[in-house]
Amino acid sequence: MISEIAMMASYFLYNLSMAIWSLIIGIPLFILISMGILFGDRLMDNGKNKSVETTVLRPIRERL
Repeated sequence: MISEIAMMASYFLYNLSMAIWSLIIGIPLFILISMGILFGDRLMDNGKNKSVETTVLRPIRERL
């Protein structure tokens, strides 16, 4: 574990260590992948769950 940390701190690219490059690339990549999963889930839904409304799903509405 210590050797990986030392390796990332010892290599430099354009005067930035590899640890900084992993943050520069990793954080935006994580956000883009997360947004892609969320938007893809919305596109694949196609309203399948919106048409079914029963007393099991909405018990309070049926009692009123």
